[in-house]
Amino acid sequence: GNQDVDIDLAQLVRGVWARRLKVVAITLLGAGVAFTGAKMISPKYRSATRILIEPRAPAFATAQTTDANATQLLDELNISSQVQLLQSADLIKQVISSQKLYDLPEFDAAANSSALGDILVALHLKKSPLASPPEERVIDAFVERLQVYQVPGSRVIGITFTSKDPALAATIPNAMAAAYLAKQSGAKLDSNSEATRWLEPEIETLRTKVSDAEQKVAEYRAAHGLLR
Repeated sequence: GNQDVDIDLAQLVRGVWARRLKVVAITLLGAGVAFTGAKMISPKYRSATRILIEPRAPAFATAQTTDANATQLLDELNISSQVQLLQSADLIKQVISSQKLYDLPEFDAAANSSALGDILVALHLKKSPLASPPEERVIDAFVERLQVYQVPGSRVIGITFTSKDPALAATIPNAMAAAYLAKQSGAKLDSNSEATRWLEPEIETLRTKVSDAEQKVAEYRAAHGLLR
């Protein structure tokens, strides 16, 4: 009896090993179905906000351009630049820090590992989340949920964010817009200061010219007896 059991177990092991690829495929399929089902069951919320980008004129231009195509190109480049700025690492880190997203499991891939993900990591088909620093994992998760785009045919930029938390989904786009506007406000102050420094010698030159002109008028009046 014991020998029969040993033989049966040996045959079972040999049979499983012979069909190992099929077993692995079925396991992966089952894990994928379970993972997809969990994703479908778990609700996600999406919220968006929009920012109007004003046309930017050169701060120190001495002559105005009359080329409409050049003006339109500069406007498009300006909007594209603002889209990239909204997706910059500095701005994203600022929002992550202000909203304390480092403390939320949703933004840590290591805390959200799935059966399928573990299998892929074990088979070396996917990078382990633990291989990246925690800050990088949070940033990657944030970027995956963020979408910044230009509304076609307009100077409007849309910011969309997706999250399992409806309150967070509604908060992040507004936080992104607020951080962006604050950064732009600071940039405008710096630009105005630079413009003031650039205009100071010009103003001094104009003041000298006005003084010389007034002196010449006074001399002309005195020479022709026009003084009151």
